[in-house]
Amino acid sequence: MEHLQYAWAVVKENLLGWVVFGFVFGAATSLTSGLLLILMPNAIRATRKAIAGNAAPDLGDLFQFDTIADDAIAMLGQGVANIVGGVLCCVGAVVTAPIFLFAPHVASENAYDGVGSLKVTFEHGKGNLAGNLIQMLLIGIVLNVFIFVTFGIGMVLATPLALVAFEHFYQEQRPHILAAAQAAQIPVKR
Repeated sequence: MEHLQYAWAVVKENLLGWVVFGFVFGAATSLTSGLLLILMPNAIRATRKAIAGNAAPDLGDLFQFDTIADDAIAMLGQGVANIVGGVLCCVGAVVTAPIFLFAPHVASENAYDGVGSLKVTFEHGKGNLAGNLIQMLLIGIVLNVFIFVTFGIGMVLATPLALVAFEHFYQEQRPHILAAAQAAQIPVKR
């Protein structure tokens, strides 16, 4: 719950800007049947920058394509892992989603290439499956109940709240994620 409380404190300071950012990101991914989810690392970068500057995210940051290859590899790898997990085990996505939860966050830092981002997330996620799953479920359930209770109007806040809440969770876990990467000797991008 602390991640959502933090998210609300951040989002309410620049509510309109966050709503516009969430709407544009949501519309872009929805209108392309999820294809533009490869922009998730950009959305996270914009979120991180906005939090640091106590401002709303800049829409221009969403469409920066400097690292699109590594971002696409990380996001497609995460998607494939979730699909394969779901197909092979029927409930496999419940396992693969928490394992690869931080793939876009790691990719957003540009420290690892696309495959390296997946490896880093895997190394951390396999040892933190329950904790990641609990946070995913908690944030997801609370946001869905919020959307339901507000008769769908809360949907305009769901994307920004989710972005900030998961970024807050990532920053909390970041030292452990980097330690797992170092222990597994995953090379940093040069």
